[in-house]
Amino acid sequence: GISIGLVSTSGITWMQRDAVESEMGRVNAAHQFVRTVAITAAVALGGAVLLGTVEARTGAVESVRSLLAGDAAVVDADTVAAIGDGVALISGIAAVLAVPTWVVVWRAHRRRRLEI
Repeated sequence: GISIGLVSTSGITWMQRDAVESEMGRVNAAHQFVRTVAITAAVALGGAVLLGTVEARTGAVESVRSLLAGDAAVVDADTVAAIGDGVALISGIAAVLAVPTWVVVWRAHRRRRLEI
C-alpha cells in the first residue's frame, strides 16, 4: 500500500508538472488508467508467483485458494512455508525491478535539471 501511494502520488505530480492546464483532465484520467492496469497486472503476477511456488513445493494449491476466498481452511506446515517462500520471492522480484526503475527515473530527473 505504501509503495502504491508513493509511486502514484509522485507519478501524477510529475505528469501534472509538465501538462498544459487545459489537458489536466486527460492527464489525470490517463494516470488513473495506467495505475489501475499496473496494479491489476502486479496482483495477477504476484498471485501467479505465489500459487506457482506453492504448487512446486506442495503439489496442491486448493488450500491456498480456500484461504484467499476467506474460507476457514486449515493448512499444514509445508503449505505455510511455501506461502512464505512465495511472498519472499515476490518481494525479491520487486526489489530487483525497483533498482533499474530508480536508475531510469534518476537519470530522467538529472537530465531535466540540466536542461533548466
